[in-house]
Amino acid sequence: MVYDLTQEIKDENGRTLNQKYKSIIVNELGQEVETLSSKPITLGTAIRDCILYRQNKPEEKTEEDILFAEDIFDKCEYYNVDLKKEEVSFIKKLVIERYLQHSSAQILRMLNK
Repeated sequence: MVYDLTQEIKDENGRTLNQKYKSIIVNELGQEVETLSSKPITLGTAIRDCILYRQNKPEEKTEEDILFAEDIFDKCEYYNVDLKKEEVSFIKKLVIERYLQHSSAQILRMLNK
């Protein structure tokens, strides 16, 4: 099934959730400066975040598991993605583990369509 990865995740008040991140920019004096930015959390960024989060979990992973997860991560770089049933099942498990209930429910509903 094809999923629109640009769908935004909302907080309990209906506002788009933002993910904060640090980046390095060069200021007008030519100095590197660390800055804090944010971007909306979308279905695609949530899926990629879950896969990155999984990498930090100390569990036994086979080569097949790692490549399977990485293939999903790569697919979710685009705006629309065709995910197989087993890929969606894998993502759902990660979402439940990674996100709080309100965010998880939104993501699961998006994946259940």
